[in-house]
Amino acid sequence: MKFKYISKKFAVLVIIFMVIIINFIGCKEEKQEIPIDFQEAKNGLTVLENYDYVKFYKLDCNQDINQIEITDEIEFYITEDTEKAIRVLNYKIWEYKIVEYSDVNIDYEGLREIYIRARKMCETYGFTADNLITSEWVVDNPKEAISLIYDLPIQISNELLYSYKTTYELILLEEEGFFD
Repeated sequence: MKFKYISKKFAVLVIIFMVIIINFIGCKEEKQEIPIDFQEAKNGLTVLENYDYVKFYKLDCNQDINQIEITDEIEFYITEDTEKAIRVLNYKIWEYKIVEYSDVNIDYEGLREIYIRARKMCETYGFTADNLITSEWVVDNPKEAISLIYDLPIQISNELLYSYKTTYELILLEEEGFFD
């Protein structure tokens, strides 16, 4: 009889001990690895931000932008396309005029709001119609430059990404008086 009593106590202690161990193992913090896209490189930008920075501003880089080594220095260089992209960005924010057509179904008021928001956003970075974004500022301030792109309405930032060359050519034609 005494043997059964000790066995029950022992079994209860073993079960309690196992529950405590299982809880301890379950609560132990597992070190999770940060996905490579969100790891910060030496320049203070994440891998994803570096990629977007090069793509949006049409910069050249001393590394393969598709396989950034976060432990190595990353240098960016202004290209001819960078100058075009910056010209398009400034034009779209400060000079672009919305032309209304009566036979086209467009929310012109919503479109105007997009450009108003873009101007206000640029003003928070210190830019105005008299103090435009420059390629030098973009290269000297990568963190702010990519933040600006992320903060702008997507309609404007996407124009830089996908159709800046066409828009640039239209700007040149407009400057030459082609549309007058």
